[in-house]
Amino acid sequence: MKLILSKTILVCALLFSLETHSKSYVTYSGSGGRLGDNLVAFLHAAYVAYVYDLQLLYTHFNYFDQLALSKMFAKQSDLKNTALKVKHFAPHEKLSISQDNNIVYVIPYFPAGDYDRNHCNCFKFDCDWNNKEFLTFIRSAVRPLSAFAAPTLEDYKIHIALHIRRGGGADAPLYNRMPSSESAESLTKKRVPPPGAYADTGYPMKFPPVAYYIQQLKKIIQMCAPSPIHVHLFTDDTDPGSLVARIKSELNYNVEFTWRTSGNYHNRNVLEDLFTMPHFDILLRSDSNYAVVAEKLQDYLLVVSPVDYVWQGEKLVITKQKIRINSGHTKYSRLKLDDAWLSQNFAQIEKVNL
Repeated sequence: MKLILSKTILVCALLFSLETHSKSYVTYSGSGGRLGDNLVAFLHAAYVAYVYDLQLLYTHFNYFDQLALSKMFAKQSDLKNTALKVKHFAPHEKLSISQDNNIVYVIPYFPAGDYDRNHCNCFKFDCDWNNKEFLTFIRSAVRPLSAFAAPTLEDYKIHIALHIRRGGGADAPLYNRMPSSESAESLTKKRVPPPGAYADTGYPMKFPPVAYYIQQLKKIIQMCAPSPIHVHLFTDDTDPGSLVARIKSELNYNVEFTWRTSGNYHNRNVLEDLFTMPHFDILLRSDSNYAVVAEKLQDYLLVVSPVDYVWQGEKLVITKQKIRINSGHTKYSRLKLDDAWLSQNFAQIEKVNL
């Protein structure tokens, strides 16, 4: 396995290095955000490089030097050719790659989550995230230079990576988690504050309420039972144990939960969590770019994510969900799947064989 991976990395490095004979280059503009946002910007540029056979150049961001991609590409600033033309894309402009030589294409940041991407007033394009060759490339690039210890996961269980982003720290607090003594009637009439006041009023799909995760866990359990189920909570919440207790109290099935019991904070364990999630069978996520990147690093058995939402007073409700089902997974035969039930419970159903 290590030999295959080494060969893959070598081939990718040769294909995308400055020593190839590609005519032009592609890079990306920084998102100004956190790791997930910057990795999404990198992945979009990598897709353009892959499809159009361009040389990929990197722009530095936090954690970059701890990832394999920092050893695979040259910096944009290392280019010495002063005759290069730079092409920036405007909002709503179509992605167009010329046959001319000596052009640096700069891909603007745009979100990868389905809802935010579809509703953003920005430049964007579609990526084929099911292309196995492209997935092999990005997984060889987006990996830690110093590997983290793999979690101990028994094969007879179905293991769920539960990623919950709760705000605070680098994010504003959540409006949906603020305590209130007002009556239900007054809450339904209360207007949601403008974007920016709270993290979830600006980006509701990145910060679904805990109720969303409980509801989707119940559906996943129904599909997986009677197999033993293990859930590991990945979160920026400073008190993950209380969050687990709240979720467990709503489940009627005996589920094993694990979580980090100390040292949990929004800017700690960032790389470790990102590269631990792909060891699990199922990913239950929000539309956070960080969690979207985690999805691209593994061919999960199931991925469940939000599609749409509504505010009911100051209560955030996820109204539609998407499920991605991978029939090529080794544990696919353990699932109980019914097309009618799936259609009733998920607004979007994607079936793949990876």
